[in-house]
Amino acid sequence: MNCFKIIFPCVFAIIFSGCASDHEKTMFQLHYSQYSKEVSNRIRSAKLYRRLETVMIVDAVFIDKGLREAWVNQQSRARRLSEKQKADMLARQMDMDRSFVEFIIAVYTSEDEWNDFAEEDTRWTVLLDSGANDSSSPVTIKKVKLENVIIRDHIPFDPRFRIFYRIDFPNNSLGSMPYNLTISSPLGAVVLDWARP
Repeated sequence: MNCFKIIFPCVFAIIFSGCASDHEKTMFQLHYSQYSKEVSNRIRSAKLYRRLETVMIVDAVFIDKGLREAWVNQQSRARRLSEKQKADMLARQMDMDRSFVEFIIAVYTSEDEWNDFAEEDTRWTVLLDSGANDSSSPVTIKKVKLENVIIRDHIPFDPRFRIFYRIDFPNNSLGSMPYNLTISSPLGAVVLDWARP
């Protein structure tokens, strides 16, 4: 009898503690900052299939002038930078923007050895087509850690099982937007496109 007095209230509490009204369920909403929206506007995604198998999933972010400015503003607010610190950070970002057309790509491949974009003997070819020019090859493709890229806290996809790369194209050899980023190999090809913002 004493066991029943102890067990029944515990079971009752467990059952009803999981219940919530509709009002309580709607109280929690994800908040996306302006910078998160800017990142989302610049992401393109593609999947490469071979027969019925997913060979590659790629999410690419175009790091343009507007995104760099939004990042500096977000960092300035979050870190309470002085006007001089903010101006210095913005100047560095604008220097990078004048030098390169930059993309951050996050790549999953079904076979680990296929995720070799930064290797000299990579199986992948990456090209960028602009609205007024032929294809341009990247100056560099570097493997980067997620914590070292300006989108690190604002990506709307799951970064697990992905390798991140920074791809820089020479800004002086490219025309204006739209841009088409082509990733191809003997396994197949995908094209990600960015129209004029």
